[in-house]
Amino acid sequence: MLRIPPMFLMSGGLVAQALVPASPGGPRWWQWGLSLPIALAGLALLFGSSMRFYRAGVSANPVDVERPRALVRDGVYRLTRNPMYVAMAAILAAHAVLRGPWAWLPAACFALLVGLLQVPAEEAALRRAFPKEYEEYAKSVPRWVGRPR
Repeated sequence: MLRIPPMFLMSGGLVAQALVPASPGGPRWWQWGLSLPIALAGLALLFGSSMRFYRAGVSANPVDVERPRALVRDGVYRLTRNPMYVAMAAILAAHAVLRGPWAWLPAACFALLVGLLQVPAEEAALRRAFPKEYEEYAKSVPRWVGRPR
């Protein structure tokens, strides 16, 4: 199955958001006040989760998911099983806050595509490679965000 790297999907989402009609008069002070912390948190989460992969010697290549070499469970991976995708969605959400209502459509499409196509493929590969460890991890850490079970 052809997989589009989520970073490309996010980039396409940002371009699509820039092309949709913006809110009349542009962003207001409260939009910047909401958008900036979301964007910074998303960037920090993306950097932190990427560094965890790097330290574990794991490729962050989302296209080649069939051969996972390690199960990363520390750092931000104790809070969400998909911090990179949560971070990308946060960046799109931050941009949508600035652009207006129609800009939420590309953000929603990103979340939907990643959630339906990318994450299940990655989870299946991790279940095959690390059956017991991944089941324990999946039971204790949410797929996206929320309270651990």
